[in-house]
Amino acid sequence: MSRSASKLTFASTLCFCCLFLTGKLFADGIELTELEYKVSNKVLLAAAKAELKFNSDVLAAVQSGIPLYFDLHIKVMQPRPYIWNKELYRVKYTFSFRKHALSNQFVITNLVTGQRGVYRTIELAIDNLGEVDYLAVLDVKELSKTSDLFMEMLFELDIASLPAPMIPMAYISRSWHISSSWLRKKLNL
Repeated sequence: MSRSASKLTFASTLCFCCLFLTGKLFADGIELTELEYKVSNKVLLAAAKAELKFNSDVLAAVQSGIPLYFDLHIKVMQPRPYIWNKELYRVKYTFSFRKHALSNQFVITNLVTGQRGVYRTIELAIDNLGEVDYLAVLDVKELSKTSDLFMEMLFELDIASLPAPMIPMAYISRSWHISSSWLRKKLNL
């Protein structure tokens, strides 16, 4: 390989890495930053904190009054040495995020528990959506006596719950694929 070709390869690789990293740094989406749990009255409860960064399409949809639905998936798993992990329990909580037409305030509702919060600004609502208080996962009696368990959590936008005319475009557009990665925490019960 000639010296100029080597420099060109190095420069193009460097540019690609810079573009890839800046895309990751400023990417829209959800990042679960904390996962906590506790046992209260023999019930395993889970809480989480997430950083939510929405792009202009998502923000415009909420501002226009289109409700968005976010699913919080929680799994309790048992690791196995030679095969995939065993899923012991799974629960899903759905949160609606919408703008109230008459008051111009933003409403977040946990559709499972019925708990509701009303916020004056979209920023406050997004911050609150990322603060998941302790939610019931399962009765601890349902777990086996093994001490080698862990919990996983994922937070994502439910594209299928968008209004019907928006769904096809949302499925093919990356701007609507908003999801965190699975966050894992070992359980010491």
